[in-house]
Amino acid sequence: MIYALAVAIFLDLVLVLALYLSQATALIDFSENFIVPLLVMILIKDLVVSYFAIRYMGRLVRHHHYLEQGTLVEYTGFYSPNEKVYPLKNLMTVEIFTPFFFGPMMKYGSARLQFMQNDTTEEVNLGMIVEPRQLRQYLSQYLSKEVL
Repeated sequence: MIYALAVAIFLDLVLVLALYLSQATALIDFSENFIVPLLVMILIKDLVVSYFAIRYMGRLVRHHHYLEQGTLVEYTGFYSPNEKVYPLKNLMTVEIFTPFFFGPMMKYGSARLQFMQNDTTEEVNLGMIVEPRQLRQYLSQYLSKEVL
């Protein structure tokens, strides 16, 4: 989504610069010859932003996590969905990451959870969590006593 906004801002700056240069040098008058490329640039910008927005939303639909009755469920797939269940009693560590400036201000971040599954350690990354510190506080009751 950030890429889409960056591309949109860049293309808007190109359009403003083209308008400024056309007026400053008087090479292009505001006739039909100028309006058509301007409309094409706006259409391309909107298509690029739409593509990245749809791609981002598709990723959210295809891969998400939720807590349910003492388990963390990882849901992946769209056409052939799969669910992987992690019992919270097997939770080993919880690490919280917040972006430098906007994370604490907007109260979001990401988390990395490690589970002990069948004598192997599995890692689950959760992104774009609202109030990640509250999640860590909630999950601390399930942390394995060996780690504490």
